[in-house]
Amino acid sequence: VELDSKFANSTCGLCGDYNGIPIYNEFIDGGDYNSITYGNLQKINKPSAKCEDPDESQALPSCNEHRDECERLLTSSAFSDCRVRLSLEMYIQACMQDKCACQGNEDSFCLCSTISEYSRQCSHAGGRPGEWRTQSFC
Repeated sequence: VELDSKFANSTCGLCGDYNGIPIYNEFIDGGDYNSITYGNLQKINKPSAKCEDPDESQALPSCNEHRDECERLLTSSAFSDCRVRLSLEMYIQACMQDKCACQGNEDSFCLCSTISEYSRQCSHAGGRPGEWRTQSFC
């Protein structure tokens, strides 16, 4: 989500607080949540509404076996100017989910959107990401 600057410090919930401090991660808040637990953090309880949680087996897998590869990609020298500007963990988590969604396919295309978004957000935060695309990657 991209907003005009007139909305600074005027958002909350899943959109974050748009406070201009990209290092502060208001979305994850230091926790390691599955999709159901994270969704419940945003739940508003109203007397007339009843929201049932979906079956826990429908939650996304943790995909932790891909953590090392994702950390390696996102901390490469091309992104050295990005590390101090962005919270890396949410991009590692997205990368891990991308790898799981590939279902064993080793084509790097599965990771391109997350790596591209990390590069784009780094630029928005004033960073200068280097060349990370190669002939064989994205």
